Amino acid sequence: MSDIASQLNNSRMFDPYRWSNAPQVKSACAELTTILGFRDKRYYPHVMMVLLDLYCSWRTDPSQYVAYARDNKRYGKWSRYVRIKVGIVCLLNVVDRMFSEGYIEHVDAVCYRDPVTGKPYAGYSSRMRATRKLIRLLVRHRVKLVMISRHPNESVIFVRDENKDDVKLDAMPSMPRDVASSEKALICYNDFLQKSYIDIADEFLTKADLEKMKKWQNQKYVEYSIDLSKKRVYRVFSNKDWKQNGRIFGAWWHSCPKQLRKYIILNGEPTIELDFSSIHILLLYAHLGENFLDEGSDAYTIEGHDFRKAMKIVMMSAINAKADKKKDGDTRAIQAAWKTLVFKCNEERVKHEINKPDDLYPLLEIIKERHKPIAKFLSSGKGIELMKQDSDIAIDLIKQHTKIGVPILTVHDSFIVPLSFMPFTIDMMNQAYAKQVSRHLGAGYNSIIETIDCLSGAVHTEDTSQNINLAGLIKPTVSLDELSDFRERWKDRITSDQLRRQFRWRKHRHQFYKIKRVHALS
Repeated sequence: MSDIASQLNNSRMFDPYRWSNAPQVKSACAELTTILGFRDKRYYPHVMMVLLDLYCSWRTDPSQYVAYARDNKRYGKWSRYVRIKVGIVCLLNVVDRMFSEGYIEHVDAVCYRDPVTGKPYAGYSSRMRATRKLIRLLVRHRVKLVMISRHPNESVIFVRDENKDDVKLDAMPSMPRDVASSEKALICYNDFLQKSYIDIADEFLTKADLEKMKKWQNQKYVEYSIDLSKKRVYRVFSNKDWKQNGRIFGAWWHSCPKQLRKYIILNGEPTIELDFSSIHILLLYAHLGENFLDEGSDAYTIEGHDFRKAMKIVMMSAINAKADKKKDGDTRAIQAAWKTLVFKCNEERVKHEINKPDDLYPLLEIIKERHKPIAKFLSSGKGIELMKQDSDIAIDLIKQHTKIGVPILTVHDSFIVPLSFMPFTIDMMNQAYAKQVSRHLGAGYNSIIETIDCLSGAVHTEDTSQNINLAGLIKPTVSLDELSDFRERWKDRITSDQLRRQFRWRKHRHQFYKIKRVHALS
């Protein structure tokens, strides 16, 4: 990769939701607006958006570019920016004037097309970053990070159509009560995350971790980049339907490699990631009034077939696959499973003599035989509705943890919490899952955690005799022995990049740092 391409790849998308009512920020924006020669009052908010986002990017990584679109379609009445009235004419005028006055560096968009067909195959959107002249302006007005917040009209709920384009919420049926409640919960949760110290002690990566990441990335070296300031989340619904998807996205830990997540630090404490085991399969059985956990067996282990990973991949692909005009559901499931299998465990695939997609059809039939009760749900597109249910569980856990002041990081159906809080989170996860299935199974789950009255000292225990069986529902993604080894090494550290960032956090209470690593492996 060329140096220019490497520099341009160090970028993130423009975030126009930075906002501030601080006098210092208003003064800086007013001066810049005057310098740029804008008299129309519509330009002031656009100057503030660009100014603050460039400043936050510079504080995160001075070499980082901010990518933005110059296409009118990205700012139309259906765009996600409509709630704060971002206009393309005003935005482009602000950017162009700032470039001509030397306040930003700018790289024009590039599109590479096939010389024969003329079809685009690669390219870069336009990019900008702050110059020293812009930073000096902010320093002169004594602008601080603590003064920058989020726009009050920022949305945390998005709906997308079949083409994955954003849909204006006004064009949707009225928001259901549970979604409206989750919107309020996410606003509080985002505010709580901004006040929490969330970091990653990736200096403690082992050779084994790096080898796993190397296989995952299919490269000769391990490369990753983490923007610690990216802590805001939002909820996304699909196909213009409030009952489809609804999962939570947006924060840096959602795209963090799996091997790195065990090194996440929350408020100065190591964490553990807790995962619902086979949750979509359990939910499908629950819809039929059956608790699959009563069977006491692994959903992906089938007698006579020792390639468990393939069984899991094929089954999850079948749960999510749906027939279209060109292909039936089974064909789509097999094609999706083949791609995942080649990408995730190619060596094992070859070892088990799975050499082409057609070799997966027998596995799909075996799975249907193993799970006869729910076979009718396979290849039916049921997965996207199940995502709505597991996202409701995530929202429930977010509400509970935010209420008691304990940070929790969601990664779809797994949850990262401080290690010392693990027993309480497991109990809450059991309760949240039981709440989803109780109407189907006819029974619920009361907390097994004893509570103590702070005034009288009386110990209160709930009746758990009628609890449904949830043995094996929740498992740590990393063994406690492996986690213990990291924890001991982490305690013995004298100095580290993470420790220095933690000291800065105590002083400033803002995280604007970017970790960029390239690990060379033999």
